[in-house]
Amino acid sequence: MRIWECVAALRRKLPLDTEVEDYILHEGPTELDKDGPFRQVRLSELFADPSKPLVFYQLMFGGAQKKPCTMCSLWIDGFNGIGHHLRQRLNFAVIAEAGIGELRQVARQRGWSNLRMVSSAGSNFKLDLKFQDNEGNQLPGVSVFVLSNGAVRHFLTPEGRGDWMPKLQYE
Repeated sequence: MRIWECVAALRRKLPLDTEVEDYILHEGPTELDKDGPFRQVRLSELFADPSKPLVFYQLMFGGAQKKPCTMCSLWIDGFNGIGHHLRQRLNFAVIAEAGIGELRQVARQRGWSNLRMVSSAGSNFKLDLKFQDNEGNQLPGVSVFVLSNGAVRHFLTPEGRGDWMPKLQYE
């Protein structure tokens, strides 16, 4: 508990936000069972609702990691189950260094039909954000972004949960 408190204190001393490059990423159709078309998409275009933060779960898959991380997969299984809750509060996607075709194949096998899948292959996204090293080794984590005056900014949980609570049914 003391270590968590120390880490939290250090994080509070960091700059609240940092402008990042508008990376070119890749995604496929909303329907997971379709194999295409795949398209290039800018990071800024992933804000389906620009008033909400964009949260990425950083899946350890791609680069030097030839198979998806089993622990990451466990977490994503859970995110898939609460995808409708997540969409009420934020834009959410899973991002991997693996190519979009490989990522979607794994997503189909695991039944991740309630989540947006994005590939960072061919970009420096994961390397720049320190979720991949120069040898392609992957690290897990969560990244939070907001769109502000046309710029994408990397945040450390900008507003928390606020007064939002999950509901039994959404409109």
